[in-house]
Order: sequence, then C-alpha cells, then structure tokens
Amino acid sequence: MAVPNSAPYEDRAYVLCLILGFTLALALALICCRFYVRIKITKNLGWDDVMIVLAMVTAIIAISFVSTSMHYGLGKHVSSLSPEHIHQAVKWDYVQSVPLVLAAMWTKISIFFFLRRMFLTTRTKWTWTWTLHFINGVNIAANVASATTQLTQCTPASKLWDPTVPGTCWAPGTQAAVGIFQGATSVFCDLAFSTLPIVFLWNVNIKLSIKVGICSLMGLGFFTAACAIVRTIVSNTESLDDFTYNDVTWSIWIYLETLLGIVTACLPTIRPLLKTQFIKNCLGKFPSLGSRNRKHMGMRDGGRPDGLGYMMSANRRKAQARPGFAHSETEMTVLV
Repeated sequence: MAVPNSAPYEDRAYVLCLILGFTLALALALICCRFYVRIKITKNLGWDDVMIVLAMVTAIIAISFVSTSMHYGLGKHVSSLSPEHIHQAVKWDYVQSVPLVLAAMWTKISIFFFLRRMFLTTRTKWTWTWTLHFINGVNIAANVASATTQLTQCTPASKLWDPTVPGTCWAPGTQAAVGIFQGATSVFCDLAFSTLPIVFLWNVNIKLSIKVGICSLMGLGFFTAACAIVRTIVSNTESLDDFTYNDVTWSIWIYLETLLGIVTACLPTIRPLLKTQFIKNCLGKFPSLGSRNRKHMGMRDGGRPDGLGYMMSANRRKAQARPGFAHSETEMTVLV
C-alpha cells in the first residue's frame, strides 16, 4: 500500500541512531569498568568475561549491518525509495537479526557463568547448579535454532528481501511461530536469571545492603524481559506494507534488549570499583562530598572501614555455622 505523499521523505532512522549511540556507549563503558575490576582489583577473570566480550562483538557486528540498512533507506517510507534501495535496506535488516540473536545468547551465557560464581555452596550446590544448567540449555538451544532459521526461511535466502526471486518460503504462520518461540524463551531466561539471585541471596550471610545492591542490579533483567515482550509483539503486529519505515520500531526494542542486557550483565561486577582509591581521590576533590562519604562508610585515615577485621571474623563464624550457605560478605565482594 502506498504511503501518503504529504511526507514521502520522512525518516525515523535518527531515533534508532540516538538510542544506539547512547546504549552502545554505556555498554562499552561498563565493559571497560568490568575488566578493570577483574584485572586490577579482584584479579579473577573468568568465562563470564569471555562471553560478555563475544556478546559485545556480535552486537557491534549487528549495528554495522543495521547502519548499512539505514544507509539504504531503513527508517524511510517505501514510496521514497528505489526498488534497489528497498531490497538492500530489507536485506541488511534481515541479516542483522542473526548476530543480534547470538549477542543475546552470549549475554545470557555470561550471566550463567557469573551466577555459578555465586552459587558455590555446599548443601544446595546440586540444586542450584542443575537449575542454572537447565536455563542455560534452554537459552542456547532456542537461540541457536533461531539464528539458524533466520536466513533459511526461504530458498534461496534472497527471496526474504526480494519477493520477485523464484523460490519458496515457509508459511507466514510458521515464521511467526519461530519468532514467538525465540521471544518467549528469551523472556523466560531473563526472568529466571533475574529471580534466582534474589532467592539465593536471601539466605546468604552477607550484609542486607549488599544483598539489595546485587539483587537490584540483577533485577534490571526484568526490563530486558519487558523489551523482549514488546519486540515480539511488534514483530508479529507491524504492517509489512511500509516495511522500511515501520520496522524501525522493532529495531529499537531489540537493540534496547540486547545492549541493556549487556549493561545488566556488567553492573554487578563493577561494585568493587566504588571502593578503589581512584574513587576516593575523585571524591577528595570535593571536600564536603568526600568527608560525607567517609563518614557514611565509617572510614579511617588508612582507608579501611572501622571494624573490618571484626566483621570478617564474624562473617566467617556465621558461614561456618551454616554449611548450606558458606559465603561471607568479604568472599561475596571479591567473587563479583
């Protein structure tokens, strides 16, 4: 269906560019902070760090594809584009979905490895470990299947973006079912990975403020789950008559889901950064703020919290008294 000629050159790509610029910068900044903490402070690089790098790399690849699509006309009305530009815009819009699915998968695998660091208990080790493995297995199976089917729905694949090419495609209902399945599993994994730390940390012998902090940061996964719900709905309800213009909405939501997922995976790991001498020196440039912060944290001139030795001993005694939940506050701080 032709769009009204009153606004043939209307372009929504700038909205997607703004969102991409902000969320990508935030994700990259937090990954840098994460590796600073893991290399310089806690000195405990792990597989979760490797996975988050893979997630960031595949997300950047996807961004390069959607940028190419915007170059050819994604965000503009079909009526303002030439047939060649329409085919190229739709082509790169389809192709970006493969690295996006993989980026979501790597992010959830990173969270899986991170949670395994937390679930190092004795009495409950078997239960938590297999629960995590089941959720991660669902994540991998669903996303690998989705990535595989993204460009195999039509034979040849070029028929996806050029209907004039001879060939065959899956029935529209089948294509929609695949998208709904991937979206549903993504929501399930986000909700599960956000809920498990809250349940687990409730009985761990650490300060309430640390519990609340870690649970709040991991709870941001509820927002990425909401993004997955919205983009799944948009994908199955948007009009295909003006695809290059309408599909920007789907792109916005899936990039919010992907990049904020990376942010969510990184936030809990940078907590030790707030205790470094660098942060204290920054606060020292603002005497009133610095003194207030030191007073609030109970800091002595040496930079250590009052009663730290007593707190460490007390937490160790508590942990030993409850073998099922063996983490102390100090151990949990170093762990994440």
